[in-house]
Formats: sequence, structure tokens, C-alpha cells
Amino acid sequence: MTAYQPPTALPRELLSHPEMRAAIVAHDFGAVFRLARDLARISYSKIAAECDIKPERVGTLARGQGRITSFEKIAMIADALRIPGHLLGLAPREWEAALSHSVTPLPPQHAPHPPPEGEAKQCCAGNSSEPRPGPVWSSVCLS
Repeated sequence: MTAYQPPTALPRELLSHPEMRAAIVAHDFGAVFRLARDLARISYSKIAAECDIKPERVGTLARGQGRITSFEKIAMIADALRIPGHLLGLAPREWEAALSHSVTPLPPQHAPHPPPEGEAKQCCAGNSSEPRPGPVWSSVCLS
């Protein structure tokens, strides 16, 4: 049995497109919707239906007006467009496990890189309110 693939699932190569990556990381869903329409020919009406958003709202967002900030809606968009959870700061989505058995993973340059030696402990060690060097690599303290 094949897992459900919504008509709005973004092609894997589009997920690697620099503009799409920037829009996803910024949670700029208007740009995500616009790029999905322009580059993958996914209509706003299909996006609206799969994401449970009014079509007018999808168009408004695509014109750069407004933002999506609700966790539930972001998760719904991730599922409808098949955006892997890690790209949006979410846990892996349920459908990702099913795809991992049937789809070749993205090339290594697109996967998250492990922190440099010692940096993971620097970012989460201690209870100081001082800024810590390096990016936060995990929500779990590794020290």
C-alpha cells in the first residue's frame, strides 16, 4: 500500500531551490506558496484546500501581506506541501518515515551538518543568561 501523496506535495528538487529554502527557513509561507505555483504549477486553490486555508488568504499571503504564525497551521502546511519537519523547526512528520523507505534522501549538502567539535556543549551548557557561541543545534542539552 502506498502512502497518501497530496496533490500539493512539492517536488524534492524544489525543496533544494535556494529561494524556496530561504522562504521555508524564514517561515515566509506566502513566498513558499508563490514559488509552488510558479515553479511547480501547484494552484493556490489546491494549496488552500490541502492546507485548510481560504483561497483568498493564500493569495494575500503570496502577495506578501500577512504571516502564518500558528504552530498548528505551520504543521498543516508542512504536511500538505510535504516539507520535512527539520526545515521548519518541527519534529519529523509522520509521513517522513513512510517516505524514507521508498525515496532516496537529499544529497548530504542539504542535510543538517553536525556541530563542530565541542560547539554543541557550548550552546547549551550552563544556566547563564549570557549569549552562547555558535548556533543551537538541538533542543536537547548534550552536556
